[in-house]
Amino acid sequence: MPQTKLVLYTPGYGQHVAYTLFKSDISYFSGKVEAYLNYKGINHTKVDCNALTLRTLAKHTGFAKMPAIDCGNGQWLTDSSLIIEYLEQQHPSLSIIPSSAALAFLAKLIEDYADEWLWRPAMWWRWQPKASRVCLGRRIFSQMFHPSLAVLGGWYFGHRQRYHWLWGDGMDKHNETAIKHMLYLELETLESLLTNNHYLFGDKPCLADFGYFASMFRHFANDPISGEVVRRQAPNTHLWLARMWSQPGHDQADNQYQWPAKEQMGPLLGRIFNDYLPYLHQNADAFANKHKRFNYQGHSFNLKGTVTDTYRVWALQQLQLAYQALNVVEQQQLQQYLHPFDLAPLAKPVTIATGLEQSFQLPISKDTPKPKYPWYQAIFGQARN
Repeated sequence: MPQTKLVLYTPGYGQHVAYTLFKSDISYFSGKVEAYLNYKGINHTKVDCNALTLRTLAKHTGFAKMPAIDCGNGQWLTDSSLIIEYLEQQHPSLSIIPSSAALAFLAKLIEDYADEWLWRPAMWWRWQPKASRVCLGRRIFSQMFHPSLAVLGGWYFGHRQRYHWLWGDGMDKHNETAIKHMLYLELETLESLLTNNHYLFGDKPCLADFGYFASMFRHFANDPISGEVVRRQAPNTHLWLARMWSQPGHDQADNQYQWPAKEQMGPLLGRIFNDYLPYLHQNADAFANKHKRFNYQGHSFNLKGTVTDTYRVWALQQLQLAYQALNVVEQQQLQQYLHPFDLAPLAKPVTIATGLEQSFQLPISKDTPKPKYPWYQAIFGQARN
């Protein structure tokens, strides 16, 4: 299948850099990076991925997944959070990181929550309803391989995703409704936060916005079944998604970020501290004890036999390191805002070796150690994209 190349260039805005973004219009995390590049005005070429492209990405980054960026100088970037972190250093104008270190940590915490915890309901709404599963399965397989293989291949892909991320990863008849309902809870929070603000922390997007954008745009708002839910029940969220996708940074007011109203953030903070962070810690404990699966016990629901995820051990460590980098005054400011939630678990020393530390040191070069992956991922890609 031929690759589609689109060149983004806005004269007089941003720096000309030979970046090539490898992405898919269906990919959760591709949309997040695309929106960021557009907002910052970072010039780049876009390449739509197919099976051959994924093999190229695996060769250069060690991961058969998108998004990835070829910097044009033998260096590569992978992982949406790390891509944004790296490019913020290379292109500091129009920063999406609050100047307050305490507020910046809150933005990072929300981004990580939106990336990892909302992945599960995003998988439910895409792959559990048959109409969505058939539609997206055929579309993805057609793009990855060839339209003639779309029917059979789409059936395989839909069932692979459905098993890998749902029924084979701790979802059962007892918690399925709660997983589905996670979307409605997020829309309630976003509607409240966006009623009087254009973005989550004020009048310009921050890291937290881009974290939420990943699932809300590519999955919830654009997939056939969940898209109707967003349009009907979350008009402020729908407008926010349009702003995030289409409004470049040079048109944004240069206002300072502000702490979101605590009463509006309360339900979201409850989900982070009562459900998501306990999941990360239980997952890390299972990894440390070499358990391939564990029984997660949370506030909202439990997951029996959920898969132990190495990446999320690493993600927890990044949150711990970021929190521990704050000085005493900044930690106190954060604790005061987050009261009564307990930040003590984030102060624990980072002691678990995940094997991902060197692989995620950006930029990636030919000398960077790269993880090994099964042969079938070179053909079909990694399930998490």
